[in-house]
Amino acid sequence: MLSDETWRSRFGADTAVVGQTVTLNGSPYTVVGVLPPGFKLRSVLRTSDDHGRRALWVPIGHDGRSARRGIQDYELIGRLAPGATIDQAFAESEALIRGERDPSRVGVSLAFRQDTEARGLRGPIFLVLSGAGALLLVACANVATLLAGESTTRSREMATREALGAAPARIVRQLLTESVVLGLLGSITGVVVASVGTSALAALAPPIPGIEDVHVSGRILLFACCLGITTGLLFGLAPSFMFARRSLGVTLKDWSRGGAPGRRALQGTLVFFEIALTVVLLVTGGLLTRSLLGLSAVDTGFVSDNLATVGVAMARSQYTQSQTSALIQEIIERIEAIPGVEGASATSSLPFLDESSSATFEIEGRPTDEGGLSPLADYRQTFPGFHEVLGIPLLAGRTFTSADGPDASGVAIVSESMARRYWPNESPIGVRIRYRENWHTIVGVVGDVKHAGLDLDSESTYYISGLKDPPRYGVVSLVAKTSGDPLFVIPRIRQAVWAVESDVPVTSASTMSSVVSNSTSDERYRTLLMIVFGATAAVLAAVGIFGVTARAVMQRSRELGIRMALGARETGLIGQTLQGNLTTSLAGLAVGLVGAFWASRLISGFLFSIEPSDPLTYCVVATLTVAVCLLASYLPARRITRVNPVDVLRAD
Repeated sequence: MLSDETWRSRFGADTAVVGQTVTLNGSPYTVVGVLPPGFKLRSVLRTSDDHGRRALWVPIGHDGRSARRGIQDYELIGRLAPGATIDQAFAESEALIRGERDPSRVGVSLAFRQDTEARGLRGPIFLVLSGAGALLLVACANVATLLAGESTTRSREMATREALGAAPARIVRQLLTESVVLGLLGSITGVVVASVGTSALAALAPPIPGIEDVHVSGRILLFACCLGITTGLLFGLAPSFMFARRSLGVTLKDWSRGGAPGRRALQGTLVFFEIALTVVLLVTGGLLTRSLLGLSAVDTGFVSDNLATVGVAMARSQYTQSQTSALIQEIIERIEAIPGVEGASATSSLPFLDESSSATFEIEGRPTDEGGLSPLADYRQTFPGFHEVLGIPLLAGRTFTSADGPDASGVAIVSESMARRYWPNESPIGVRIRYRENWHTIVGVVGDVKHAGLDLDSESTYYISGLKDPPRYGVVSLVAKTSGDPLFVIPRIRQAVWAVESDVPVTSASTMSSVVSNSTSDERYRTLLMIVFGATAAVLAAVGIFGVTARAVMQRSRELGIRMALGARETGLIGQTLQGNLTTSLAGLAVGLVGAFWASRLISGFLFSIEPSDPLTYCVVATLTVAVCLLASYLPARRITRVNPVDVLRAD
């Protein structure tokens, strides 16, 4: 069966393709159907980078893979009968297993597919939604802070309007109109920013399942717009409500004194709230940043610089074992002849790129476990020069050479962790292990290599000579070490492959540096989002402090002028202004640090080699917060130096 994308791109959407024969890896297949557009089916047995896109679908067992030994995982999909539960389905599955010849070697686990497809995504989604929600609260608090300051200024205007004969209802209608217009303009701007921002975030996102379907949600936009308009209405109408409860004389007197203390307290509370939420976001982003730096510094066990890799699909039915070995070796020799290539090799599985393969093995002279099960470890089929090309250190013995070919006795290389696990007090050199039907003598010990992820421990691994036992199916990864940029060599590697065998499909091409970098794409994306949230919140908090301070200086100009006329120094007045803002900032910082300490426990699962209570992160965030608050306070406080006592007293 063809996917809709393959049907349109490769066959021109020709309906006559059904019934035609296509050749895949040397085997003929008859096209029996085309899947509908957008059909995707992620494998729950693979990692989260599985998009669910498949170009072709073939029956299980048709390619002979069902005959392989070792660990085999099959994914079964079923629909529960009406009224049936998953526990009942599990009981029936166990009953089927008990009917097998060897039930101890078969296991089954059942789960709802929606839950398994979303594995690993609930935590990041919760983190992003929490950060976005905190940022939304900061934005609303910022709007409320600025509008509350505006209400203090306009209370005198409202009192003057009423003194001149304006009816209270008319004043309310005016403020309502202004608030609605302000809210609508902000909502329209927010919709545009949301559309552009969502597209940008989706484009920058790692291969998350369903990310291509992410769009601006109407319900979320409606909620955000309603919240923004409500905030604008509530604090935009505040002057009329405040004025309705007070007399003209009291209102004008409060204005001459620099505003009512209660209103200044409200502004301080909102700024305090902004700073606390900002600190939580900054600490979260800081912890994720330090975790990402620690993850990026992990030793992979090999040197990824100047390494190019190309995947080649090998068809088991098309080549015999000796032909496969000779074909791959000839391709390697042609790659080594490319100018700029210092060395080349091939393997059945590359770190961070190909799925890890596990298989049982036996150690000569040692019995199996009590349950009759043989030990299990990862295995690779590699060609001579593989460890040298990747820079994997040789700790004992030797690596594979051209002498370890089809006619030679089987040899193997084990990783350091495997040697330490199975031969803790002795050297494994010379010991024989059996892989499949053949015995292999261990001739070397190499360093451990991270394969599945930087945050995972290195698994016990043994390497089999590819010349002796080449990969019989699947993709063989060619790897070449270059003296310059590996991207320029990749086209030449493709040509070298097709020069040996024109029918061999080249499935992928990349550099190992990008492969390793892509392994942390999820972490980088989460960190980027939290840094953006934290930085935006810090800017909003700074704007709020700036606005409150600037309005306070303006409202207190008469008071400041009188003080300066009585001999007060400008620096002292600036210091008093900064002191008041600093007190509010420190209170918000203290509460924010406590909240961050609690929130950091929730993200501990995303942290690598760093504690949620990392003191350096908290100290840096605290210092940055105080510096931003002081700067946002000092800039408007400098306006005090422009207050002329003579002009103020004359105006009074």
